[in-house]
Amino acid sequence: MLKILRIFLRARGTRPLPVLGCLLLGTLAEGVGLAVLLPVMSIALGEDEGSRSAGAAVLMDFLDAAGLPTGIFALVTVVAVAIILKNLLLLLAMTYVGYSVAEVATGLRRDLIANLLRVRWSYFTEQPLGRLTNALSVEATRAANAYRVAALALVSLVQVAVYTGVAFFVSWKLALTGILAGGAIALVLGFLIKAAKRAGRRQTRYTSQLITYLADTLNNIRPLKAMGRETGFAHLLDEALTGLRKALRRQVVVRQALAGLNETLIVVGLGYGLAIAITWGKVSPSEVTITVMLLLQVLNAVSRFQKQLQNAAVQESAYWAVENRVRETAAAREKETGWRVPELREGIRLEGVNFSHPGTPVLRDVTMEFPSGEIAVLTGPSGAGKTTVTDLVIGFRAPDSGAVLIDGHPLEEYQMRLWRSMIGYVPQELVLFYDTILANVALGDPEITEEEVRAALRAAGALGFVDALPEVIQTHVGEKGIKMSGGQRQRIALARALVKKPRLLILDEVTSALDPEAEAGIVANIRALRGETTVIAITHRPAFLSVADRVYELQGGRLAQGRGPRPVPASLG
Repeated sequence: MLKILRIFLRARGTRPLPVLGCLLLGTLAEGVGLAVLLPVMSIALGEDEGSRSAGAAVLMDFLDAAGLPTGIFALVTVVAVAIILKNLLLLLAMTYVGYSVAEVATGLRRDLIANLLRVRWSYFTEQPLGRLTNALSVEATRAANAYRVAALALVSLVQVAVYTGVAFFVSWKLALTGILAGGAIALVLGFLIKAAKRAGRRQTRYTSQLITYLADTLNNIRPLKAMGRETGFAHLLDEALTGLRKALRRQVVVRQALAGLNETLIVVGLGYGLAIAITWGKVSPSEVTITVMLLLQVLNAVSRFQKQLQNAAVQESAYWAVENRVRETAAAREKETGWRVPELREGIRLEGVNFSHPGTPVLRDVTMEFPSGEIAVLTGPSGAGKTTVTDLVIGFRAPDSGAVLIDGHPLEEYQMRLWRSMIGYVPQELVLFYDTILANVALGDPEITEEEVRAALRAAGALGFVDALPEVIQTHVGEKGIKMSGGQRQRIALARALVKKPRLLILDEVTSALDPEAEAGIVANIRALRGETTVIAITHRPAFLSVADRVYELQGGRLAQGRGPRPVPASLG
């Protein structure tokens, strides 16, 4: 219960104190109205002053002392005004809660996205993307719902306290009966809350697992369908689906059991409690009437509280899961330790670099230079370490030993965000966003104009086919660029890298999907960048080798050959 209330009190983007204030004032107003009903019922039942209950007598004396009217119409008016005031304050509080639900989901997503954009690269290599997608979508929504249900539970808890206080004012004997009945209900139904909590945890775990598998499935749907193996692959989803089905079934059973037991226990507790109190307590008719109303309110509030606790128990695991993901990504944030401002006037040098993945050597004593303004080609068999070299230059990874030098200074001495802002990068496994060509090139940067996008498309050899499209640069590329051919996607990605006129351009097999004519055009455009832009290209294509100032061949993580100007590896000669 405390963890659930902590969600209400700690959720980001919310202000719990105004909500609590409205709830307290509103419930107190209702309590006053219910208390004033006592003399109203006393008058309505024809009780004389001598036979009125102590509570009714105290209220009448207070009203007389305050100079307030004590007629039945005046008392009924007080009750009506109190109830109206309660409803207005409760409406105000719950309206704010409604707005806060959206803020909770948005705040969690905003914080998680902000952290994800700043985490070190190795974090992404260790996490299934489906897990992060699930946190941003399903779990964030459930987390916001946990806040809403926690707020409703708090409303019921405050109402229980106020109704019980008024009941004590009317008749402590009957109030004690109600407390005992409510306590018994809460105790009996407590095990259902725990069952709901366990079911909620299972739902969170299996949903995350399912979304992870689904993300992998959709990323591989083309080869799965091409080989007719989508049915067999579905078996990987069975465990998550089965576990999720069981968790949802348990939630339904627990929810229905709670509803049925609540109603039964309220009737039994109220009936026997009143019978005992009336038989041995000797309470007046007006006290019985009002207390029955109050006890029904108390027990109904306890029932609502139990239901809301159950709902919150189902949802709370999602809230803490997203909170943990936010803290986890905050802890994995890439540390900015540099102070130098990069310029790339002299060039880049890898000096005696060694790098290993856990238990697997990747680069061994590699030394190579990329002078400013030159075009360099990295070549070699798959797994030789070519992409690792570019990862080291970008700063995604740090060498185990040796150094990466920029203009003669270690890369870690530079402000990393400024260094990367000077880089244009086209990866081998490129993915376009589900948006227009314009958006895919500009990447949301408001400072990039449409004219600059067109210039970048021209430099990438893409403007010709883009202008031939019906909607030109406003053409939607589809999911992952599926509406474009492989060569068109590569050229759009190259335009994305060129649009900000980078000082360093890194290309990973950028012409692999192009025909010779298109490749020759792009290579000519790359050659035109010589002197202004340093280019590092991972490729085996002869067209790039023909314009390279130097070529480095990697084999088994070692530099097999690399001399200049424009040396050609023996294996390609």
